[in-house]
Amino acid sequence: LTDSLQVTGFSPACWLRREVDEPELPDWMIFARPLSFPASTTTACYRFNADSPNLTAPGALRLEGTMQRMDRNYILLGLVWVLVGMVFGTWLGASNQLNYANSHAHIGLLGFVTSVLFGLLHWAYPALGKSRLAMPQLAIYQIGIVLLIIGKFNVDRGVTIEPLLIAGALITILGTAMMLVMFVKHGTKAVT
Repeated sequence: LTDSLQVTGFSPACWLRREVDEPELPDWMIFARPLSFPASTTTACYRFNADSPNLTAPGALRLEGTMQRMDRNYILLGLVWVLVGMVFGTWLGASNQLNYANSHAHIGLLGFVTSVLFGLLHWAYPALGKSRLAMPQLAIYQIGIVLLIIGKFNVDRGVTIEPLLIAGALITILGTAMMLVMFVKHGTKAVT
């Protein structure tokens, strides 16, 4: 199809991608960089119909890459959490402060494991990242974990009532519920 598509002013290096996230759009999309854009700019995305390979009306231009890569963001944050957990675990073992083991477990499970799992869900179901809830969900979940772990740390050191733990737990649950809503609404088509 790219051979039959003649577009003046565009780089000849074009490729096709099956559009799986937006079924209301045409089946195929063509990616081309306008020659007027510097080579370092993001790729511009122009839609066309496979039956009649013409560019769609003005307004079809979308810049590929301007949307946050939620899968990468989550996995990166998960790796930060595992590093924090390793440093904290090393301190636990070296100082024999085993009363903080629950805080260490929360860093690993809620910080590392769940963040990477959410990142893998975003990778497997790209439509999740297009949801308006995607960035707020990431922020709410990560803020909730930070508050929860600070509160858990305080409880582990002997504080009886810790409002940060309660607030963090509720915010983390809200962030997880937002991911569930996003998945139910946008998680219908996985990358194949």
